[in-house]
Amino acid sequence: MDGAEPESAKTQTLSLQHQNLKNLDFLTKFVREFPRIHHIDLGHNSISNSEMKKFMKTLEKNQHIQQVNVAGNKIKDKLKKRMHKELEKNKLINGLIDDNRIAFQNKSIAPGTINMKKGAYKDISFLHKLISNEDFAQIQVLDMSDNKLDDNGAQ
Repeated sequence: MDGAEPESAKTQTLSLQHQNLKNLDFLTKFVREFPRIHHIDLGHNSISNSEMKKFMKTLEKNQHIQQVNVAGNKIKDKLKKRMHKELEKNKLINGLIDDNRIAFQNKSIAPGTINMKKGAYKDISFLHKLISNEDFAQIQVLDMSDNKLDDNGAQ
């Protein structure tokens, strides 16, 4: 083995629609095994609000999942909003890292720099996820000057 990621580890979308799913323990294990999954479709299953609350722990730890379709399940609006907030953090993280790659390739920033100046970032809970992202290891400078950071949403 040459150390390269296996093709299966590059899976970005997982569709599990109409499977009569009730338990998401297998999905937690799958996401741990394939952490770079971006989109999960759980539409039209039998997933309860309490089961999705358990899966939220996985969403909170993962930095790559950006979309989870739960239409046709028994998920309450309050939990959907919480999921949406977590997924938005992941979109921000992946966007910042991708923007860094593009800016570096265009030579408009120094290598390993993420510019978040004056970005109106207030909720620093996403910062923990950003730093936990394996791609963050390449980042040498995280410029967050001129933001009004506070601990709202931090856990």
